[in-house]
Amino acid sequence: MPRPRAADYDEKRQALLDTAAALFAERGFARTSMGAIADACGASKAWIYHYYPSKESLLEDMLVAHVARLREAGTVALGAGASPEAQLRALLRAMMRIYARSGAKHIVLLSDLGVLPEGPQAQIVAAQREVVSLFGGLVGALAPEAPRAATTMALLGMINFTYTWFDPDGPLDPEAYADLVADLFLRGVGQAGGGERP
Repeated sequence: MPRPRAADYDEKRQALLDTAAALFAERGFARTSMGAIADACGASKAWIYHYYPSKESLLEDMLVAHVARLREAGTVALGAGASPEAQLRALLRAMMRIYARSGAKHIVLLSDLGVLPEGPQAQIVAAQREVVSLFGGLVGALAPEAPRAATTMALLGMINFTYTWFDPDGPLDPEAYADLVADLFLRGVGQAGGGERP
């Protein structure tokens, strides 16, 4: 009979994933051992293996969960706005709330996805494409004459690489930055900061 999970199993697993993400982002997946992750968690390697049978399975769970969270948040955000402009603002805010606190996972996604076998890679890439398609649909509604793929990627570029410079505790919080991006996209730099808020 399998042993029941502890009440704090999910909380400890998430802390493990967060710690591993920080190490992978700093050192790289290949240069981070399970022992190093255990040390950073203040735990034993046996404790780590209680959650994951290998470093690759840990990475897979981390990336699948991260992209699924982005997809779910984006889908919910699109249901929160009555107009395409309101939906865009809600979508950008949802993404930035996640990006602002998940920079390490985003670095790992960009750097180490190729480590995984083909099946999990395909699953993660498919989820990423779904997120891109959420933006693409809004770009088509808001700027139907613009080249959709290029415009969508330009819009995403304003948030996807914020992990390299954005300080969530700085002068702009994640939602304020999301609104700035929306203004830049919808009205151009001359009108940025003056858009109507939902």
